[in-house]
Amino acid sequence: TKETRQTRERERERECRTRKMIERLEEEFSDPALIRLMEKIASACTEISDAIRVQAIDDSKGGTGSLSGRANSTNIQGEEQMKLDIYSHDVFEKACRESNACIGLISEEVEEYIDLRGVEQGEQQQQLAPSSSDQQHKGHELGEEKKYIVAFDPLDGSSNVAYGVSVGSIFSVFEYNKTTAKNDGEGNTRNPIEEVLKPQTGRNVMCAGYCVYGSSTDLVIATRKNTRVVGWTLDPFSKTYVKTRANISIPMRGKIYSINEGYEHKFSEGMKKYIRDCKDSPTMMARYVGSMVADVHRTLLTGGTFHYPLGKLRMLYECFPMALVIEVAGGLSISDTGSNTLDSAVASIHERGAIHLGSKENMDDLKKCLGL
Repeated sequence: TKETRQTRERERERECRTRKMIERLEEEFSDPALIRLMEKIASACTEISDAIRVQAIDDSKGGTGSLSGRANSTNIQGEEQMKLDIYSHDVFEKACRESNACIGLISEEVEEYIDLRGVEQGEQQQQLAPSSSDQQHKGHELGEEKKYIVAFDPLDGSSNVAYGVSVGSIFSVFEYNKTTAKNDGEGNTRNPIEEVLKPQTGRNVMCAGYCVYGSSTDLVIATRKNTRVVGWTLDPFSKTYVKTRANISIPMRGKIYSINEGYEHKFSEGMKKYIRDCKDSPTMMARYVGSMVADVHRTLLTGGTFHYPLGKLRMLYECFPMALVIEVAGGLSISDTGSNTLDSAVASIHERGAIHLGSKENMDDLKKCLGL
C-alpha cells in the first residue's frame, strides 16, 4: 500500500542519516580532516551520479533537464564545456570547502588556483554539515589547521553522457607546503606549483582516486601511506558506499590494449609497432571507451594497457592520480620518454603530458617497442 511504501521510505531515510557515507573509511585514513574530506568527495560523487542519471529528463517530471547539453563556454584548455561540467565543478568545490580541510583547489574547469585561505572560519562553521566522521571524532574543532589541496577533473568524458557511456570524476590530494607559501601582498598566491604544493612531482600526491559513473557508481581510492587501492560501490538506496574491493591488484599481464587508433598517423614508430604486435597476438584485443575513467578502471581490474600518447592529458588531475592508482595496485605508468609518470615535474597547474599505464608485463612489451 501507499502507507507501507511511505513507512519504508522513512525507515530508509533514518538509516541513511545514521550510516557512514563511506563504509570502513577509517581503515584507510587516520587523520580526521582527511576522513572528512574523503566523505565530502564521496558525497559530491553521489550528487554528480544522480544528476547524470536524470540530466535528460524534463524539469516538469522532477528531473534536472536544464543540465543537459552544451554550456556555450570553454575551459582553460579551450575545450567546449557541457552544462554538467560546470555543475560538477560547483558540486566538487562546495564539497571540498565544506570539509574545512582544504587550503586550496585546482579544477580543470577554472583557470586560476582557488585559494581558500581567505575563507572566514565563521563561514566554514555555517557550511559544515554534521557527518559521521564529526561524530566519530568528538574532540575535533573547526579551528584546526587546513592542510590539503585537491586537484580535480569534476567530470571526465562529459560529452559521452548523452549517449549513456560511462564517465567519471578524478582527484588527487596534496599536502599544503606552509613553509614556503607566499602571496602578492593582497593575499593571492603567486604560483601555487612553487609556493603552495610540496615539490612539484607526482611523488607528492598523498592519495588519489576516481569515481566511475556507469552501470554502478564505483569509488576507487589509492593511499600512498597504506600502499593499497580500495574500491567502494554506491548503494543507491542508502546513498552510502559499501566497501566491495578491499585490496585491488592489477594482473601482471592482461589481454586488452586501449588506445584511440584514429590518431595512429600521429603516433611514434614505436607506438605503431606496439599496436601491430598487439593485433598480431592471438591473445590481445582492443577496447576503447573514450572516457579515461572507464578505460583505466577496466585496465585496473582486468589488466592490459591504456595509452594517451599525444600529451593532451592534464598532469595534476588526470595523469598523476591515475598513475598513483595503477602503481599502488602493482602496475606501471610512464611517459613517452619512459620516465615514471609520478617522477614527472610540472610547472603550471594545467600542464599536460602523455601517459601509458597498465600491467607490468604488458608495459615491458611497450617499453621494448619504444626502445626504452
